[in-house]
Amino acid sequence: MKKKKTKTIEDLAISIKEGFKEQDKKFDSKIDNLARMVQEEFTILNKKIDSLHNDIAELRSDIDDIKLCIGNMAFRFEIKDIEKRLRRAEIKLGINR
Repeated sequence: MKKKKTKTIEDLAISIKEGFKEQDKKFDSKIDNLARMVQEEFTILNKKIDSLHNDIAELRSDIDDIKLCIGNMAFRFEIKDIEKRLRRAEIKLGINR
């Protein structure tokens, strides 16, 4: 009778060991899937960040172009002031338009 009991305990130990191995495999598989999903999301985020960097570079270039245009352009108030001064000079010189 003792042999049968020892064998049952050994069988139980083997069964438990195999159960833990199976759980380890399932757990490892879940971790691998999670790691793959996280990697895919980081890849997508990196592409979006690269796209944003390109957009920002293009905006900076456009802003530089606008600054150049504004720097070379006379402002409206300056033009009005020059027109007033020209009109006074024409009146003093007797030139009528």
